[in-house]
Order: sequence, then structure tokens, then C-alpha cells
Amino acid sequence: MLQKTESKLLSFHDMSNLAKAFKDSGYFKDVESQNQALVKILAGQEVGLPAFASMTGISIIQGKPVLGANSIATLIANNPSYDYEIVEATNTNCEIDFFKILNGKKSKSGSVSFNETDARNAGLLSKDIWKKYPSDMYFARAISRGARRFCPGIFGGAPVYTAEELGVDMDEEGYPVIPPKDITPLKPEVISPEINEEESLEIATLKDHFVEMIKLADTLEIAREKAQEGWSSLKKFNNTNAGIEAMRMLQEATKSRPDYVTRDNNLPKNNME
Repeated sequence: MLQKTESKLLSFHDMSNLAKAFKDSGYFKDVESQNQALVKILAGQEVGLPAFASMTGISIIQGKPVLGANSIATLIANNPSYDYEIVEATNTNCEIDFFKILNGKKSKSGSVSFNETDARNAGLLSKDIWKKYPSDMYFARAISRGARRFCPGIFGGAPVYTAEELGVDMDEEGYPVIPPKDITPLKPEVISPEINEEESLEIATLKDHFVEMIKLADTLEIAREKAQEGWSSLKKFNNTNAGIEAMRMLQEATKSRPDYVTRDNNLPKNNME
């Protein structure tokens, strides 16, 4: 039986270096700055996607992270607490059962479907992509609907959408067919340090709160969860120097714990000194 695994937590320094490499490579045409690449990687880390999968599988539309259908399905299949099974997949309907896994036992949470009537009511049947790849399109809509209803823990409580659900055409794999730069205003290459006093106070308060929570956490896993909660809270400030620095300090607080485990050899830090 395959054992489901979770992706490892990258340090903020590693994410920044990867973001620069991805941006400089020129392979990702929707990314025009290191900060844009970093936001993609941060969004992916929050839901358990590796950095490269985040760059190829996540788009930012109307300020919301949009995942392709394959990425959503992969996250559900790899998560130790959730699973899904396709009941029916045709050119006019897709039905999927969703399951919750607890102590190794799988129980059905519910079912979702997206059928021809749903597609007609949403004005989708006239689209060229729905004529060419109807089965894939029905699956994309059904898997995202089921993820929102029955697998919220994977996405930290944030709703997950396909591009089409936000008014953007998508390809047969559920990814936007136009670059996100045509949808979302670009962020400047240079991080702006200009924030008002109220924003500065909010950043400092959030940073101090989550650093303390990380230090007081009973286990490293809980500490990492608190770090991710902190990143989510600070994400709206990720285009400011103060926000970036606060997010870095959450990662440093995690690494300063005596039970911190390195990615290289899985040994506690204090055993390596």
C-alpha cells in the first residue's frame, strides 16, 4: 500500500533563491519579477506543493491562487487525511466520491458531480475547449467543487478554484490559457518599503505573536503549522520590506528550536553541533 507523504518545508532563504532562479531562467512567461515567483512558491508551500510544481501549477487571478485540476487531484491523493475515487467520467458528466482518512480507516464524506445541465446553466457548452475535451472539463469542475466541500484542510480553509470559475478560459488540464500577467496587475521588481504606521504596527504584532507561538509549540510539527499560519496572515504584506523580513523571522524562529530537523539528514539541529 502506498504511503502518503507531505512535502518538506523550505526555508524562506531557499524559497527566495529558487524564486530568483525561476525568474532568471526565462521559462515562466507569466512571471516578470522575483517577488511574483516567490508568491507562487509561498502559495504552493501552504498547500504542500513543491517549488517547481507551484511555478507550473499555480496562477494568481484576482488575488486568489488558482490550481489546475491535476494539481488539485494530486494534493488530495497525496494528503494522508483525504482521498477521492472517480465514480463516472463521461463526455456529459463526472461524479466523484470523497473520503476522510482517520487512523488508517477511510470513510466516505460525500459525492459531487458536474453534469451537462450544470455546464449549460453556466454557459460553458458553447466554448471550444468544452467541445474538444468535455470529459476533462467535467472532471476539472467536479474535482474543484469536491475539494472545496470535503477537503478544506488541504488548502488551509481557503477556497480553491479552477481558472474558469473565476472567468478565465482554461486548457484541458485546468490551467489558464492566457498569462496571469494579463489578468492580475504586476508587482514591481523592487520591493517597496513604503507602509503606513498602522500597517507597520500590524506587521510587528503578527510577527511577535507567531514567533512566540512557534517558540512555545510542543512539537516541531506544530511550530511549522504556526509558521505557515503566520505566513498566511502576512501574505498581504509580501510586497514590502517589513513584510518580507517578518516572514523571514518566522522561519528563523522555527530553525532556532532545539528540535529543528534539517532536510539534509533528518537529525535534530543540536545533535549536529
